[in-house]
Amino acid sequence: MGGKRHGFYHDDLWNLRYLPRFKWRHLVEQLASEKAAKEQRLQSEISQSRRELDAYVKNVERAKKMANVRAKRQVKIDSGKEVKPMEDRSRNVWQRDVVVREAASALPDAKRRRTEDSKIESVLAKIF
Repeated sequence: MGGKRHGFYHDDLWNLRYLPRFKWRHLVEQLASEKAAKEQRLQSEISQSRRELDAYVKNVERAKKMANVRAKRQVKIDSGKEVKPMEDRSRNVWQRDVVVREAASALPDAKRRRTEDSKIESVLAKIF
């Protein structure tokens, strides 16, 4: 059934013959699905490592650019063309003062008391 008697697959193929309602295509489909799942996992791992590598390379390039900018700025400072580096410059920001306006403080005392009394009465009317 499965080739020579001492072959590796002899017993496997012989036993497959007697499994009820088992077809060879079932085994092939399962092996194909396992292979596809393994390839998908491998592709996802490869893409993840590629993203990490790209991010690392991008950060290295950015660091090189910043180092070159700092070196050029230091050369300018040493030669006297630039007075201060950018980190030492401070910026003055002028901002308006905050004005608080209260509607109740603009009303006269008598009118303010009436509005407060009416608020209290409306709350009490809702409760009782």
